[in-house]
Amino acid sequence: MCYTLKQTNRNDKCWICASGTRGCTGKHCTNIDATQVIRTGEHAEGCGVDSHAFYHEQQLNELKRLVAGHSRPVFEIFYELASNASTSQATAAHFPTWVQARNTMYYSRSKRYPRLPLYILYLLYIL
Repeated sequence: MCYTLKQTNRNDKCWICASGTRGCTGKHCTNIDATQVIRTGEHAEGCGVDSHAFYHEQQLNELKRLVAGHSRPVFEIFYELASNASTSQATAAHFPTWVQARNTMYYSRSKRYPRLPLYILYLLYIL
């Protein structure tokens, strides 16, 4: 992770650098939906945070949220968000690929909808 959520106000969220570099003042303040950056702070000289990692992380969080809330197929949700993100050239290159997002999305869904038992006898013993 490149940023951690420091605080949430009524109108914005503030994220601070999580690289562990001492004295790094890197931060992002975004609107509540984290779709627009309002203020930024520069990173320290030795801090190795990628500038596009914040966007990548936000897209993964959005995918997790959508998958947990809908029962549609995971690939359909990913394809819908990817087609919306690829309209601008600046963001298309930094959107997570299917390989990167697949495990995150399935894990998020599995926490909300647990697997069914392998055999019906397991259901009878539980009841």
